[in-house]
Parts: sequence; C-alpha cells; structure tokens
Amino acid sequence: RWPVDPLGVRRPRREAAAAAVVTAVGERVDRPLDLLARTGDETVDRWREDARLLLEERAARSSREQDVTLAGHLSASAVVNLVTDPAAFAQDRRRPVPTEPTLVSRRGTRFHEWVEHFYGRAALLDVEDVGGSGEDADGAALTDAALAELQTTFAASAWAQREPVAVEVDLETPVAGTIVRCRIDAVFDGPDGVEVVDWKTGRPPRDPAQLAEREMQLALYRLAWSRASGTPLADVGAAFYYVAHDETVRAGALTEDEIVARITRAVEAGSQPA
Repeated sequence: RWPVDPLGVRRPRREAAAAAVVTAVGERVDRPLDLLARTGDETVDRWREDARLLLEERAARSSREQDVTLAGHLSASAVVNLVTDPAAFAQDRRRPVPTEPTLVSRRGTRFHEWVEHFYGRAALLDVEDVGGSGEDADGAALTDAALAELQTTFAASAWAQREPVAVEVDLETPVAGTIVRCRIDAVFDGPDGVEVVDWKTGRPPRDPAQLAEREMQLALYRLAWSRASGTPLADVGAAFYYVAHDETVRAGALTEDEIVARITRAVEAGSQPA
C-alpha cells in the first residue's frame, strides 16, 4: 500500500497509548494535583512545595491590584525608588530580598568617613543612603589611590573652601502619610539662603530625565531642613556634588505640594492592575 505507514504494525498500540494519555489528562484537569499532599518521597515533596510557592507568587503578580503600602518609616532613598519605579517598589515591599551593599555604597562609605574627618564632625552613615538611589558606579573597587584622588579633588573644590553650618544631619519628617528619614551630608550658608549638599562618588545623571528621578532625594532633604530649622522652603537650595567628576548639580526645587503629589501618583501607579 502506498504511501507506506511509518508506524506499520505498531500503529494500533501507539494510538491506544495516545488515547490513554488524553483520557488521563482529562481526569487530571477534573482532579487538580494537590500540592499540599505528601507522597513520602522527599525529593518529590520538595518539588511540590517549590511548585506551590511559585504558583502563589504568579497568582499574586497577576492579581488585579498590587497595593503599595507605605511603611511607617522610609529612607529618602526608598522614596526615590518609589517614584522612579512604583511597580518594582511594590514588588520589593511584598517580597523584600536582602541585597549586598553595592560598589557605590561601599565607595561612598569610605569617602564619607574621610569627609567626616575633613570637617571634624562625626558621620551618621547609612549604607542605603550613602550610595544614593540610581547612582551609577564608574569604576572598580575604591583603592587607596582612587580614594586619594577623590580626596584631592574634594580638597580643591569650592565646597572644601566653605565652612558648613551643619554636617551629617540626621532628620525625620512626615511626608504623604509616612515618616521619611533624611541624612544630609552638609548644609552651607549662601547669598540666597542655605544649601543642603549630598556628596556622590558615582557618575552624574546622563540626562534631564535621570536627574528628575534622582532629585526627589534633594527635595526631601530641603523639606526636612526647612521644617527643622524654621527656614522658608523657598530659601533652601540643594545640590549633588559628584566628586570624581568635580561637578555640582543643583536640583530638587520642588514645593511641598509637588513632593506629596509625586509620591501620591507613584503609590497610585504601583497599585494599578498588573
């Protein structure tokens, strides 16, 4: 007979086996696998538990809403993360995972410790805040030679020639229903008021969009200092000083209403249907 049946005499058994599989699949759909049931096989039970957890996580991600609940306390850097990527912030709050300190934060810690001695003040260091949200690393680990280069650049900068009115200030202030923790590196008097400054050891923002993401940190610092010192917010300026590039970037000139509005929009965006 042409064409030749490739299965030949094996066809009846193959078709019977296929029919049995189809029947079994239908029965399994009617009786879903109980992932909580124990089989007595340690390996199989571990697979079932892993599968159950993965399915629960998938269900949570695909649920209609991912509620963003602000904690009682947040660092300024955490607020920056919220307004930069609300969905990622919501996921992180739901299932926080400890992270190793980044290159930027380790490098920032060493440099901040040196600046502390430069100004003769004690630093209040927090790994989460030292690196700065979104700050990019631009080299290998900070060697003694690299640290010395940062020190030389800073010592020759305009900031080193000025006398700060405060160094390493730890403040907390209520914003949008949560308490925001701010660690301000330095505050200087200026002709138009005061200026809060945050030292950075990474790269400056690449474009206005990236600066807009980072400036929430400075906006919160301005607000915290304004409230703590009684200085009108309009008289408080703010700047990042990127030491490795000897570049000062002024930003964060937001009103209190604008700060609250950005945070509120981010919370709402993070709670939208997935």
